[in-house]
Amino acid sequence: MDIMHIALCVYGPGHVRLGTMDSEGVVWSNQVPIFRIKQGLVYTRH
Repeated sequence: MDIMHIALCVYGPGHVRLGTMDSEGVVWSNQVPIFRIKQGLVYTRH
């Protein structure tokens, strides 16, 4: 079965790029997960 992952760019204050969000809502900066967005809420990953 093929799985499609859609990556979205996530930007912070001042339009600074924070990372990319995968299909599960995890925002990655390079190879490090920095936070997760779930049901409109933001959860830190550190």
